[in-house]
Amino acid sequence: MAARHPYQRGDVVLVQFPFSGLGGSKDRPAVVVSTDIYHDDWDELLVAAITSRPPRTTRATDCPLTDWKTAGLHQPSWMRCHVATVQRTLLIRKLGTLTANDLQNVERCLRKSLGF
Repeated sequence: MAARHPYQRGDVVLVQFPFSGLGGSKDRPAVVVSTDIYHDDWDELLVAAITSRPPRTTRATDCPLTDWKTAGLHQPSWMRCHVATVQRTLLIRKLGTLTANDLQNVERCLRKSLGF
C-alpha cells in the first residue's frame, strides 16, 4: 500500500509534466484527476495539463476553467486532455482547487476524450 499524500481529485498542482515523447519535462500547472481509491494503492497521481494559451481551434476535449483565480492560476486557463502519470515526488506544490463547476466540466471533457 502506498503512503497517503495530501492531494485529491480537483487539486491544481505545479508539477514536472512529462513530454509525450519522453524526452524531458516542463514545470506546469495540472489538475489531479485520479481518486483517493487510486491514491491508496499508488504513490503517484494521474494529472491533466493546464495551459494559459488559448486553443487555436476549438476541441471538444479542451475545457476552459471559468474560476481560474480560485484554482490558484494567474491568468485565464484551459485544461487539455493531455493526461500523465506522475510520481508524487514530481509535484512541486499545490496551487489551489477547482470549483465544483470547473471540476464537472473537466470530468465531462475527460469522458469525451477517453470514451466513457
